[in-house]
Amino acid sequence: MRVLVVGGGGREQAIAWACRHHGHDVRLALDLGDASAGDTDLVIPGPEAALVAGVADECAARNIPCFGPTAELARLESSKTYARELATTLGIPGPRFAFFDAADAADAAMKDKKFSRVLALLHRTELLSDHADWTARFVSMLMNSNFLPTSPDALPVYNFVIAKATPQLRAYMADVLGYRAANLHSDRKDFAAAEALHRLASEADPANANNLSTYAVFLHTKRKDMDAAEALYRRALEADPFHLHGLGNYADFLNTVRNDMDAAEAVYRRAIEAGPSHADILGNYATFLRMVRKDMGAAEVFYRRAIEAAPSHPGILGNYANFLHTVRKDMGAAESIYRRALEVDPANADNLGNYAHLCITSGRPLEGLILVDRALAASNSDTPQVVELECQMYLYCCGAPERGNIALSRLKHLITIEHLDTGEWDFSGVILQAEKMGHPEARWLPALAEVLAKRATASSLDAWDAWRVAS
Repeated sequence: MRVLVVGGGGREQAIAWACRHHGHDVRLALDLGDASAGDTDLVIPGPEAALVAGVADECAARNIPCFGPTAELARLESSKTYARELATTLGIPGPRFAFFDAADAADAAMKDKKFSRVLALLHRTELLSDHADWTARFVSMLMNSNFLPTSPDALPVYNFVIAKATPQLRAYMADVLGYRAANLHSDRKDFAAAEALHRLASEADPANANNLSTYAVFLHTKRKDMDAAEALYRRALEADPFHLHGLGNYADFLNTVRNDMDAAEAVYRRAIEAGPSHADILGNYATFLRMVRKDMGAAEVFYRRAIEAAPSHPGILGNYANFLHTVRKDMGAAESIYRRALEVDPANADNLGNYAHLCITSGRPLEGLILVDRALAASNSDTPQVVELECQMYLYCCGAPERGNIALSRLKHLITIEHLDTGEWDFSGVILQAEKMGHPEARWLPALAEVLAKRATASSLDAWDAWRVAS
């Protein structure tokens, strides 16, 4: 059968593996996409959230068999309140229960001897009423979305409760702390608070591979503490040798930080063995094979596998388009996939910039400059990126003179102040187009490209008048 597994976690990888083991044609995706009865014989949703969102109902509308309940029936699992209330309505015996959405009501319930335990807001969080004063304060803090157990008022309460907690509650609190740490890190950019919560999470459950791996990524990317990051990556993989997030990120770490290519490849292979349809890992390994091993045939195989696993992943689509564009020189196929990637994510700065390069080098500079403007608008100006460096070079080479002067000043800043470079990126086609357009500084463009690639220092441009006066 042609089976679509919806989801991207370890559970979905296991389901996909089992289906393949029994001879089925399996693909993974984060949603139904454009699946139809003509190309899919069965849908297996993995995450509870997908079922609650109605994936089974949508399958029924498309006449595709689905192994999972409708959204209404999925509420039995997604909502503990609904499940208990339904059981009460149907006369099914069960424990006394109450649901609270305010701390005051939970406090009152804990002081009421009718309730030996209180289930409060966060499901699975059981608080013993033997310590009502402490647990009342703890419930109040949990119900505050800005709760930080590291604050002076909260830390004694947290320490008391975590010391009394059952193993199940400790594990649950570790999950909550890890989630909030990741939120503070990625969304709020509060790195000090994030690190404090990461530490508490790893102490609450020292064997939680997901928290350890996430903390390792934080130390690696934000704190630049590579030794501490590697120690946590190793702890995560000791806790769970097949943890895909840990394996994939540790392989990237070994590749880009330690420059230990043999070790990186070994971990990539372990990751692919553990999750043969994990699109990000397949895509990163493809790029490793392309950039490090220079094995273009194997790289293309893994790019294709990654796209098969996630047909709507803009990053992987963009990387494969770039491969077809710069390695295979198949401009038609590359352009088709760039367009496909931008349909999925119209504001992906890297894909916009790379597609601009294709248009300019194909003799369509006006189309390319429109894409350059979109790429610059999409990139984060607060954190200069390599894509901006590339796009400013395109503007300087092919843009109007007044924009070119501004672009050269920005290039000088990005090179000399931000210390960015473009690595092996090839500007020869862009320079050729600039020469055809009669660029007044064409003879200096190859030297500028050498500086961008870090094959020459910025001082090599000191004899260039336009460079000297650029500010």
